[in-house]
Formats: sequence, C-alpha cells, structure tokens
Amino acid sequence: MVSIYYVAQWSIPESRKEACEEAIKAILAHIQAEHAAIRSVRVFRQVWGPLPRRAYQWYEEYESLSALEQDVSTPQCEEVWALIYALAQDSFLAGLWSDPQRDLWVQR
Repeated sequence: MVSIYYVAQWSIPESRKEACEEAIKAILAHIQAEHAAIRSVRVFRQVWGPLPRRAYQWYEEYESLSALEQDVSTPQCEEVWALIYALAQDSFLAGLWSDPQRDLWVQR
C-alpha cells in the first residue's frame, strides 16, 4: 500500500506557540468531524534548529491520490486554517508526498 500525504510546513514567532497549538486542535476536531478520507494526521514541532522561531510539519495521510482528490474542501476548512495562515512567518509551504518505499522503514 502506498499512501499519499498532504504535507505542510510553517513557522511562527515563539510568542504565538499557544495560539498556533489551539488552532491545530481546532483543525484536528474539524478533520475528525468532516473528513473521513483522512486516515491519519501527524504534527511535528521543531524543538531545536537553525532559525529563531518555532517550526511545524503537518502530515495528512490519504489511502490514495483519488481519495485525496475526492475529499472536498469546505468553507469550514478555510476558517480553521485561517489562524495558521495568519501566524505563519515567512512562508507556508505545502506539497503532496508518497511513501513507496515503506519496506525501507525501520520500526521497533
């Protein structure tokens, strides 16, 4: 099985961490209520790095590209993501990724 991931990356001023994490909780609640096609969500927060700000990585997993394409964006999607867009410092990057080499993963 090869999953497809919507991957987003953004960074915020350290002073806005609580606001960002509240926004993330709202997005997760929206996904659980409205987007059954999303198989999983993973959020990573930078603990240490070269830039003086807090960075985030967001992964939404879909069963396939067609599942992602059939998952309709709604006005509520834009509403729950609006604070993240407003907080994002410098840029908000997004792309689609796949995991065709899952057999090379190491899990214990």
